[in-house]
Amino acid sequence: MDTQKKTLGEKVFGGFDWPDGRIPPIIAGQPIPMETGMDKQLRPLLPETQHAAFDKQMGMWAHGWPYLKSVEAEGSMRHNINASPVQEVSEAHRDDARRRLAQRSLQKAHQRKKDVDRHLDAIDAMFAAPSKESLTAAREALQKVRELLS
Repeated sequence: MDTQKKTLGEKVFGGFDWPDGRIPPIIAGQPIPMETGMDKQLRPLLPETQHAAFDKQMGMWAHGWPYLKSVEAEGSMRHNINASPVQEVSEAHRDDARRRLAQRSLQKAHQRKKDVDRHLDAIDAMFAAPSKESLTAAREALQKVRELLS
C-alpha cells in the first residue's frame, strides 16, 4: 500500500488518461505559475472525451487559492509543460492575483460575520424565552461562534 501523500495535482488531474499514465510535470505537484495558454498545450494530450472535464478542472486549478498565491509571490516565475521556469510573472498578473485573493478574503469575512450574527441571534433568543431547549441552542451557538472566531 502506498502511504505517500498525494500532491494537489495528483488529486485533481490523476483521474485523466495521460500518455504513459503520467501527469505532465507542470500540473503534477503543487500549483506553480504556468505559461499563458498552458491548457492549449495540455488538452491535446487527453482523449477528446475528457476535454470538457479537463477544462473545468483546469479552470478551478488556475483560479484556486493555491495557484493564485503562487502567482502573486514576489519574484515568481512562469513554467513550461515540464515545470521549467521560462519567464517572470508580470506585475499586472501579480496585481490581478492579489486583487482576486483580497476579494475572496473579503467574501469569506462577510460570510463569517453572517454566521456569527446567526449564532448570536440564537443566544439572544435564549434570553428572550428561557427554556432548556433555548439554553442548549445558545450553548451550541456559543461554541460555533468560538470556532468561527478562532
